Amino acid sequence: MERYKNILFPTDLSEGSKTIAGHVKLMAEKFGAEITVIYIANVGHYYSALEVPAAGIANFEAEVVSTAEKQMKTFAGEVFKGLVVKTRVFAGNPADEIVEYAEKNGNDLIIMGHSRAGIERVLLGSVAHRVVKLSQIPVMVVRVKQ
Repeated sequence: MERYKNILFPTDLSEGSKTIAGHVKLMAEKFGAEITVIYIANVGHYYSALEVPAAGIANFEAEVVSTAEKQMKTFAGEVFKGLVVKTRVFAGNPADEIVEYAEKNGNDLIIMGHSRAGIERVLLGSVAHRVVKLSQIPVMVVRVKQ
């Protein structure tokens, strides 16, 4: 049986993430694994069709990252109370950054949610789908009710 030692939990910090966190916690406790929670700010693609100055996008992205870092501490403290959890927040393409982070940091399991449906999925794509497609390590996808 596979023994997981380092679980990566990419989150969007939504209410649904709390449900996914329960699965992460269960797996970490079962295997004695460490947990790393990451949030990737992805704002650039929203403005790629507009003539917004790069400096304006960079400043906005920095604000998003700063805010997410504060929210991440609160989120991790609430859902992983009593556990030592690493948190990271940075900017980039979520699927690519998740896979790259896992590879560079020795994660051996990714646990993430999937909640997009309908037109939103067609227009924005599915981060979970891309991670499953690109990842060289196991990915556990938890369906989140909307």
